[in-house]
Amino acid sequence: MVVMKQLLREIGNLILAGIVAMIIILIGGLFYDAGYEGITWVWLAVAFYYFYKYIKNRFRLAHEKRIQVLSKFNTEHGTNFSMDIGFGDFRTRFYIDEKTRKFLRFDELKPNDYLLFDFDYVTKWELTWDWKVSGNHKSYSNIVMSLTTTDIKKPIIKIGFNYLSDGEKLKSTLDILLG
Repeated sequence: MVVMKQLLREIGNLILAGIVAMIIILIGGLFYDAGYEGITWVWLAVAFYYFYKYIKNRFRLAHEKRIQVLSKFNTEHGTNFSMDIGFGDFRTRFYIDEKTRKFLRFDELKPNDYLLFDFDYVTKWELTWDWKVSGNHKSYSNIVMSLTTTDIKKPIIKIGFNYLSDGEKLKSTLDILLG
């Protein structure tokens, strides 16, 4: 229920930002129709500026929320997870605590749905990806780190990445820590 409310709030904020941008562009269009082309560009610049500020603010709030969740988690579980050793895409995050030899995987939209496990829990790790061809351009897609565990109920833990370099960085880190 909390996730649904949060999702609806995010959708509402995005719609509101879109409406404000459309009103600014509409006002700019009225100036353009009246023969004031220079003012139209000013209105467009203002619209893009506020849209940029909105997006930047969303990322800042998400970062602050991550810090709060990690701080709360560290206090409750006696761990020392930090933002410095964190991996994953924008939604699913994977953190490493070298001192207590633990991993943490959690979903940002469902902070109570987390998985905390020891280094010994992981037996094998593999980074996989697909090639995506678009015209003459090749790119990576479906970049996933699969961790094989010793748990019968959860034998594989998957962590998605937006960039192959992030997946390679986690693979190298796991090679060092568990290798």
